Amino acid sequence: MRRVDVLVIGSGPSGLALTSALASNGVAVANLSLDAHARWPQTYGAWEDELSDLDVPTSHRWSRVFVHPKRERALQRAYVLLDNEALQNQLRERAARDGAAWRAARAVEVRATPQGSVVLDAHGRSHHARLVVNASGHVDFDAAAPSTSRLAFQAAYGVVATFDRPPIKPGSVAWMDYRAEHLRPGEFDAAPTFLYAMHLGGDRYFVEETSLAARPALSTDVLRDRLQRRLAWNGTPPAHVEHVERCLFPMNRSPAPPSRVVAFGGAAGLVHPASGFMVAHALRLTRSVAAEITLALQQEARADDVSKRAWRAVWPSDARRAHRLYTFGLEALLRLRGAELAEFFDAFFDLPSDRWRAFLSRTAAPADVAAIMLQVFTRAPNAVRLSLARSALHEPRTLLGAALKR
Repeated sequence: MRRVDVLVIGSGPSGLALTSALASNGVAVANLSLDAHARWPQTYGAWEDELSDLDVPTSHRWSRVFVHPKRERALQRAYVLLDNEALQNQLRERAARDGAAWRAARAVEVRATPQGSVVLDAHGRSHHARLVVNASGHVDFDAAAPSTSRLAFQAAYGVVATFDRPPIKPGSVAWMDYRAEHLRPGEFDAAPTFLYAMHLGGDRYFVEETSLAARPALSTDVLRDRLQRRLAWNGTPPAHVEHVERCLFPMNRSPAPPSRVVAFGGAAGLVHPASGFMVAHALRLTRSVAAEITLALQQEARADDVSKRAWRAVWPSDARRAHRLYTFGLEALLRLRGAELAEFFDAFFDLPSDRWRAFLSRTAAPADVAAIMLQVFTRAPNAVRLSLARSALHEPRTLLGAALKR
């Protein structure tokens, strides 16, 4: 195979976006994936303001967005659903127009060479590049990848279906509904889950039962059963299921140390540890990461230097410090019982909107992330504060240490 400057492994939103951005910069880039035309199976939502300066096609927009941890509140923030097919076609066509190459195969191994790296695919073919980017989701090709022993997982089971009676308020999004009257005593405290749902127009809705984070992950069977019981309890069983969606991914993956293989997207641990959202953040990062890779390829002779600069673009120092704080917070949430978790999010969304917006969108500086976490602590009920304090004592890292460590 012809040697390229950059080989991007993976054709999900992160992989295609980076391939397209690099090609637009004039970089000799190839994308390696089983099928770059394969339909993206997941539903990707985002806050509208997170995409305001990006050319990202969307299929739905809602101005009515609600959360219901302990009590219902309307969030004054518009929400959108990405148009997967349009975005996928847009990125693929732009990349092809700007000279990107497409290679259909599954990567199985990456080896370092003096000039860069060589990727071996499942057919035994070699793909040489000065820089390899792993944007394949949650697959590791690198010995430097973080250990999975302490990973917590978000799991979800959802359906797109028609309903005779609306399962949520028509024309709205239920972003996080922790009501649990349909569960038996003790079920919710032991393994809290919430409803995430969107009205897609007419009698069509997307409804999903979500476990924010658990170690080990909740099973698909548990989530399917809870969704069915929730809908039955509300008197809104689906009339016809059009599509089933299953999600399972790590929430607290730490950035791997710099190595020849630079991770991006889910492989890089860009998932927000407090919400599970990532795609909007990865799309926003794409331009700066592509720009730094382009400069590094022009300025650096050594492959190690190119990969280090690319890694720092994915994980600037402030982003690493903030991520440690988010991960610290997740560890505390994992120790809360269901009722306490609902009370925690009730306190969180009671913050001024600019505070919770910055926290969820990762636009807050590390010191501000710590301050927001402390604000939630002071607003939470005593029982929740006690549980959080115990978690802080149990966790070897302190908030201050997480904020200052580089």
